Amino acid sequence: MFKRVCVAVLLSTTPLWSTVAWSSDYFTGAHGDIGVIAINGNGFKTHGMELNIGYDFNAFLCMNLSVAYAKDDLAVDYLGTGANLEVGLPYRLHDELTIKPYVMFGGVYSDTKLTEEVCTNDECSLIRENKTDTQGVFGLGGRFVFINHINVNFSYQFSQLDLISLRIGLKF
Repeated sequence: MFKRVCVAVLLSTTPLWSTVAWSSDYFTGAHGDIGVIAINGNGFKTHGMELNIGYDFNAFLCMNLSVAYAKDDLAVDYLGTGANLEVGLPYRLHDELTIKPYVMFGGVYSDTKLTEEVCTNDECSLIRENKTDTQGVFGLGGRFVFINHINVNFSYQFSQLDLISLRIGLKF
């Protein structure tokens, strides 16, 4: 359901944006951001943090490297590193506000540790399971750039683990 809402919002608001930001001045160069994530998959839900660095080659294409870490009280310990390409078209909404809706393609290597407490009769024990996985990811997102330097990024990645992220950072 959430996936459909994200797609509908991005598609339905596209005609409302005033002008395409064809100039690569606003989207060329490096950016770095940090933020929060929510992960849903394989029978667990958790939240954590993500660090992302990227480089915009031009107004349409960007390469990102990211590290995500999530841990809850007992059951989940997740560490993922990934790389992806963003392809999108920036729109200038105002002199000091540009938005770039995008699709992303890439891969992620993840290490997930799951812990479950199992009780039989009067005895309880912990069962631990370690999973390492490399998988492809596809996602949708939007990057807002304020005053040409402040970056706010929202994305939703589809894979075995669905990951939602909201990050804030700087554009250099």
